[in-house]
Amino acid sequence: MHGFPGITGKWNGILQLALLLPIVWIHRNWFINGIKTLLHGAPAMDTLVALGSGTGILYSLVLICRGQGGGHLFFEASGMILVLVSAGKFLEEKTKRHAADVISKLVRLTPDTATVFQDGQEVQVKVKDLHQDQIVVIRPGEQIPVDGVITEGYGVLDESAVTGESIPVYREKNAVVRAGTLNTDGFFHFRTTAVGNDTSLAKIIALIRETGTKKLRISRLADTVSGKFVPAVICLAVLTFLVWYFLLHTSFVFAMTAGIAVLLISCPCALGLATPLAVMAGSGRAAERAILFRSGEALETAGKITTVVFDKTGTLTTGQPAVSTIIPANGITEQQLLQLALTLENGSRHPYAKAIQTYGKEHGHTAAPCTDFQVIPGCGIKAVTDGKTIFGGNRAFLKAELGIIPQDTAETSETQLYFAFDGKYCGSIRLADPLRTDTRATLQQLKGLNIKPFMLTGDQESTAKIIAGQCGIKDYKSGVLPDEKEAVIRSLQSQGEVVAMVGDGINDAPALLRADVGIAVCGSTDIAVDSADVILMRNGLQPLAETVLISRNVVRNIKINLFWAFAYNVLAIPLAMGVFYPLTGWLLPPAAGAVAMCASSLCVVCNALRLRYLKMK
Repeated sequence: MHGFPGITGKWNGILQLALLLPIVWIHRNWFINGIKTLLHGAPAMDTLVALGSGTGILYSLVLICRGQGGGHLFFEASGMILVLVSAGKFLEEKTKRHAADVISKLVRLTPDTATVFQDGQEVQVKVKDLHQDQIVVIRPGEQIPVDGVITEGYGVLDESAVTGESIPVYREKNAVVRAGTLNTDGFFHFRTTAVGNDTSLAKIIALIRETGTKKLRISRLADTVSGKFVPAVICLAVLTFLVWYFLLHTSFVFAMTAGIAVLLISCPCALGLATPLAVMAGSGRAAERAILFRSGEALETAGKITTVVFDKTGTLTTGQPAVSTIIPANGITEQQLLQLALTLENGSRHPYAKAIQTYGKEHGHTAAPCTDFQVIPGCGIKAVTDGKTIFGGNRAFLKAELGIIPQDTAETSETQLYFAFDGKYCGSIRLADPLRTDTRATLQQLKGLNIKPFMLTGDQESTAKIIAGQCGIKDYKSGVLPDEKEAVIRSLQSQGEVVAMVGDGINDAPALLRADVGIAVCGSTDIAVDSADVILMRNGLQPLAETVLISRNVVRNIKINLFWAFAYNVLAIPLAMGVFYPLTGWLLPPAAGAVAMCASSLCVVCNALRLRYLKMK
């Protein structure tokens, strides 16, 4: 920088220095950390920044002291180094606190107090004071505070926090209940079996703490490279000064200028920008495709995925039951069976009932009036219409009420409801959690990218086998709980796989954090979103393949950037050292070094910006 017009000599340099000092103060941690790492013998990116900026400041101070404050000073270049590299660093720091947010949301699933039944009375106590073998009272709308076993009564529980299944399930005496689940209907007592840190919810939180901490320890590629690059540059700069001053007997200023030129031209600006700029450009292109990367590390890792683990319910499937098949009995039409089912189910709020209501209305049916509506928990319902009783429920319900045993032995992953009217069997309706419309196409795209799909589900083996077959997935595991999902991820990683976990529920949080890349689909719970590294904001699974393609292009771009950043140093450092000076008279002054450093940064910027125009095939 030549200075300010109208101001010459020492005062020009002092004014530039005054403008630089606030920038240095704001970014002082670069110098503090850079010096610390250097003194500890482990120079990293901070050391490169401190040396690159510090040498420019030092050289400029020398010129000012010699009365050359109007000459080529490098306060401007030093400030630019600090600002540009800090901008890249800022992009990563803001993503390092999401694990704590996930844990706080999970903790809120457990109530502060619980109602305990003791000495014939109900007493309010703090959940932290509960111990094993106490009797806890649960009413409709209350959260289960700890794990236990029902001793009397029944409940319809939303267990999505533990199992991921969106459909509430009926639980009665001797059934297990888990902390964090919600009682949507019914009244029951349960005996506590696990409290404090032993509950299923506490174990999920512990897993998140463990895996969240693990992810924050991963170091950047530039730090690894600079561990070898920085000592080499320092040695070359010192060697340059010693050779020119002591062996070739040049002036102190000449030798000092050559040494500083080596440090200045080795400034890590291009190296420091190589990764953050590519990440910024790639993230911008991903955002245009409704794909959100929570960190540059996730963007880099996604391209290395070898296995994608899918949660079934709500991920491969829609998570909502729907009518799939209507099977009328002899002498009954589909329309008659559907009309009966709609009339019976119209007064229920159960998810299966809602599926039948939706299907019936879509096909132009209207529910007939009915009376004496009764719910038999866990079995079925019955009501009276036109003076005759309609029955609907599972196979055991029709057998117990009417002695009817439907003969339907086909193996299916679907839920089957059976109906009877006026004591006669009318047929059955099958309900399924259908696959997303783009599930099969997405899985084929992933296979084309040499990525293996793996399915995890809490369903029984027979159901899991059928769903996996429909999806074309060879590898799957059924009957898994949240901690088991996380264990499957760990097992795959131990086999050398780079694992992505795709999920949507609270129960997927530990697995999402354990995976190399956690991916939350559109419509996921807040906790799943906070646990994930990548969020698909577009409906369906189609963005999965695009996520991998964007990542692979970003990684390729980073490698090109790093190559040119180092190639520039390989060519420019010998010139700055004065290797060619005895033969050609070429000696790179610090001013030219600063210009070369800016040119190398410009090349990196232009290459990274190409990612904004990346085409998706």
